[in-house]
Amino acid sequence: MPTWEEQLNKKSQQFIGNKEKTMDAQTIKERVAEIEIKRESLVRLLDRSDLGALRIDVSQAIEEIDDLLEEFKRTFN
Repeated sequence: MPTWEEQLNKKSQQFIGNKEKTMDAQTIKERVAEIEIKRESLVRLLDRSDLGALRIDVSQAIEEIDDLLEEFKRTFN
């Protein structure tokens, strides 16, 4: 059975489409910074009055990003 690190590396490869076996810390930090920027776009999207039912999806995405960022900070800081 693969370790959690092996599973994470496999998922990372699938996500980024990279042939390398691991991502270095700098690459992870850069990806997280990109996610933080995209989170701000979602926050601005919530200000729109024409979202309708999509508002729930946008709110959920923001919550999931917040959880990811919190976990990242706990792990790497």
